[in-house]
Amino acid sequence: MANEARMGTVDWLAAELARGHLVERARLAPLVGEFRALVPAGDALAFAEFLVGRAALTPYQIEKVMDGELEALGVGAYVLVEPVGAGALGVVYRAQGRADRQPYAVKLVMPHGESNLRLARRQVRSFAELPSHPALVPCVDVGTCGNRHYVAWPFVAGEPLEGLVARHGPLAASYAVRLALDLADGLHLAHGHGLFHGVVKPSNVLIGDDGAARLLDFGVGALLAGDDSFAAEDQFGLGLVLFFALTGRLTSDEDLPEGIPPELVDVVGRLLADAPAERYRDFGEVVRELRPHLDVMAPFDGAARMTLGDGLADTPHDLPRVTVAPPMDRPPFTPPTSVAPAEVEPDSLLKRALGRLTFWRPPRDAVAVSVLAPPALPPGETATLAVFAHGAAREIHALGLTYFPGHAVAGSVALRRPVARGERLTAHLALPGLVVEPAVQRFVWGGQTLPLPSSVLVPADFRPGEIVGVLSLARGADVIMNHEFRVMVSACGG
Repeated sequence: MANEARMGTVDWLAAELARGHLVERARLAPLVGEFRALVPAGDALAFAEFLVGRAALTPYQIEKVMDGELEALGVGAYVLVEPVGAGALGVVYRAQGRADRQPYAVKLVMPHGESNLRLARRQVRSFAELPSHPALVPCVDVGTCGNRHYVAWPFVAGEPLEGLVARHGPLAASYAVRLALDLADGLHLAHGHGLFHGVVKPSNVLIGDDGAARLLDFGVGALLAGDDSFAAEDQFGLGLVLFFALTGRLTSDEDLPEGIPPELVDVVGRLLADAPAERYRDFGEVVRELRPHLDVMAPFDGAARMTLGDGLADTPHDLPRVTVAPPMDRPPFTPPTSVAPAEVEPDSLLKRALGRLTFWRPPRDAVAVSVLAPPALPPGETATLAVFAHGAAREIHALGLTYFPGHAVAGSVALRRPVARGERLTAHLALPGLVVEPAVQRFVWGGQTLPLPSSVLVPADFRPGEIVGVLSLARGADVIMNHEFRVMVSACGG
């Protein structure tokens, strides 16, 4: 299919792009005319590179079309533009609405039951009625595509808190508290309307170009939990975010550095209390505790809020427009720089189009895979094991505690060659005598840590002791890694 696509004609590629709604027909015809004037004998491959150079398509989209996977770019009411990262249990894509042509972020998540999907859809309807807040990026759509669920949000430019701290180090206490206060105020509003996040962590906090914090991934917790059991975890998650902002560490097993006011240390400690009853009664109390630690106070008002349209259907056709106005009186902030696509000179375009067999090479990363498991698997019960794909230099033990507290690393191995962003891999988890569901998980490497959890059922009469499992990783039909790891099965009732 890929070879046939590369030998195709310009008309064939243009027809595919129109069929997939990747380029508006009104724009496509002038692009075809301009390309034929520049490269009269050009084929589909040269036209593809021309379109990328004109920023009409992304390399990811062209790769899918040329490989005969046009349908994979359509997800509900959206067209996927490119992967922008991986979060809790799914890959995040920048996408465009088919009807309104507005930018969205779409996450694909493995199904966890119809009840989870119904709960997430209720969250979408609740967000349509929720007063807007600058720290909340509302989920506007939830649906099913193939064997995956998806959640959609308005696309907001910025940088994850995790990346900001990695580049600049821990934040000043006043700025860290400012961000935490914004998030706490937003969560207080959401909880008051029965909306719970469930997966609050540093990678889900986006620092916008205006320096303000916004909470991503609302709706994913509902898909994973199946009920409101994650409500009590939002405070713990905010504690982790604040601790990370102050220290640069993803785990809270060490004390805060010297110089942090004792009262603020107490706030962080209470948010991270093991027992939910030892945390705050609600986020309103958290807001009141954080306010005295700010150098600059800026109340939220109507000028700093987002505006949503009317209520949403489960599968919208005309999606609500969301505008984000910058919060007022923020501390100084230097936004990440961005570079607009450069114009392509005809001569250089011709040389590149005719002189290269492939027109784009995605970034490549040194990748490792690890298995996290609880201390022991109890017979007759179901436990969770998680395969992690992550950067080879990342400390997986610390990351694992963020996702699965109480688990430990059962095995870890670095892949021999780098993995390209957007590359599709398959992980297979095998434990002799145990039931693993799902045993096979396909995923796309996006450059960020990706957890792949599986449920493991131990038969009630299983003999206790150590067992050896095997984690396999495949690229297409080729197995590129087999790694043994060990887990313990406890005695009955142990």
